[in-house]
Amino acid sequence: MRRPRERRYDGPVAARLSKTYEAFRAAGAPDDKAREAAEEIAGFENRRTRLEVMLALVLAGVASLVVETFFS
Repeated sequence: MRRPRERRYDGPVAARLSKTYEAFRAAGAPDDKAREAAEEIAGFENRRTRLEVMLALVLAGVASLVVETFFS
């Protein structure tokens, strides 16, 4: 059974999260709604970043195979 991940906000993610939260609060959103919306946006950005990293690893692997095949 998979354990739920612990939410840790540090570095650039925390900065984006707090800036987004503050913008929602300045626009008049209630505290709980502003926090949920900021966390949702941060989660989307994290997923996108992970996909970009996975794609880069796949492309690096393909490039390695091409180099090995044609230049060995």
